[in-house]
Amino acid sequence: MTMKRLFTLLAFVSIFATSFAQNTTTADKEFETAMQYCINEDYTNAFKHMLISANLGSAKGQCGLGICYIEGKGTTQNLTEGIKYIRKAAEQGYSDAKVYLGLCYLEGKGVPQRNDQAFHWFYEAANSDLKNAEAQLYTAECYKKGLGVVARNDLAKVYYRRAADLGDIGAIFNLGNLYYNSQDYHLAAQCFRKVAETGDASAQMNLGVCYELGRGVSRDYTQAAYWYKKAAEQNDMIATYNLGCFHYEGRGVNKDYTEAVRYFRKAAEQGYHKAQYNLGVCYYYGRGVKADMYEAKYWIRKAALQDHPEAVEMARDLNIPLN
Repeated sequence: MTMKRLFTLLAFVSIFATSFAQNTTTADKEFETAMQYCINEDYTNAFKHMLISANLGSAKGQCGLGICYIEGKGTTQNLTEGIKYIRKAAEQGYSDAKVYLGLCYLEGKGVPQRNDQAFHWFYEAANSDLKNAEAQLYTAECYKKGLGVVARNDLAKVYYRRAADLGDIGAIFNLGNLYYNSQDYHLAAQCFRKVAETGDASAQMNLGVCYELGRGVSRDYTQAAYWYKKAAEQNDMIATYNLGCFHYEGRGVNKDYTEAVRYFRKAAEQGYHKAQYNLGVCYYYGRGVKADMYEAKYWIRKAALQDHPEAVEMARDLNIPLN
């Protein structure tokens, strides 16, 4: 999940559509009316009612109006006005506005690009509203990457866990990576499995690695191949290469050079140097494909140009020019 994104207006609708209060003020009613227009994609009328709500002091209305201005929905795009209203909502303590303002600072949209200010608003939102999953996630990302704050994986884990406990899939995946890198493989595998079962290719790939290496789970090549195939079907480059290796070696699947070549080619065409080298070797020895020196040199050269050590050595032996 990338940090550098701003909420779309429809995402904004999804955030607030279930948050209408039963005992509403005039400002609340105007906000609700605006939201209904948003749902119907009538942004002109949405903007009119959001403006009334905002000027009556509703933080939600101010946040919604700011987004309308920033995204040019129902009105002419005006970043300055947008930031003004987003800031008003944030200063009222509204956590979604704080997150949005943090994203604006992260991207330099309507404000100078400042990671420290981005972190400030994410952190404020995360600690003022423990149920705001995006605030927890972005705060964790800042701690992980050192954006506007000293990088600290221990604190990144704290905020990823908060977001994960709120069901944020991206947070669960990132928490898994932190666990894996700190060699807490059991918890890493648990995280990867949760995300893999939702269909996420990266998590499927990582879970395959856990099964291949026996990290956090019992080593099981059949399960590794199963998850690699799931990820490869979604064009995950490394999973595709790994599955090719499994077919080449007969691990977790039947040994089949033809299938190995198919997967190596797919990953090689995506630019993966290890797959390019392996495909070149298959052409050189005629494994799974008819021997073809031209094709062998072509793929070995591609891998060598990406500094694959065996490919560089083989290119030298075969007098393949690398300039």
